[in-house]
Order: sequence, then structure tokens, then C-alpha cells
Amino acid sequence: MGRAEAAIVSNVTYKDLAALRVVIESAGGKIFKLDGTEFFLNEYLDGQDIDKDLLITSPGALNQVRSYITHTR
Repeated sequence: MGRAEAAIVSNVTYKDLAALRVVIESAGGKIFKLDGTEFFLNEYLDGQDIDKDLLITSPGALNQVRSYITHTR
């Protein structure tokens, strides 16, 4: 069905996420830092690399996904 609860992405650029963000948000998802705080793409408008791993999931699933990630490390 093409469904996923979450995705972890790394080594991405502003350009990578700009278009993807539209798709993510229209599907009800958001981009977060791994610590659970919201990721703000506009902080990278100057073209610098995004050096953080990012978590893409719905806000309602965030705590459950983060709990799973921290327990499986």
C-alpha cells in the first residue's frame, strides 16, 4: 500500500527536503530532529548542509516511534 510509520533520513540538503516537505505535510507528517523537536527547514536557507539525522513521521506517532528507536539502539 506504500505506507510507512516513519523514516529516518540523513545526509540531506535543503534542496532535498524542500519538495519532499510538501509531500510529507500533505500526507499528515512532519519532519523532526531525533530528539523529538520540530525541524525548521528555513534555518538552512543559506545552503549549509543539514548535519543532523531527521525523523519523518506523523505528530501522533512521534512518541511511539521515538520510544521504539531508543529501545532498539
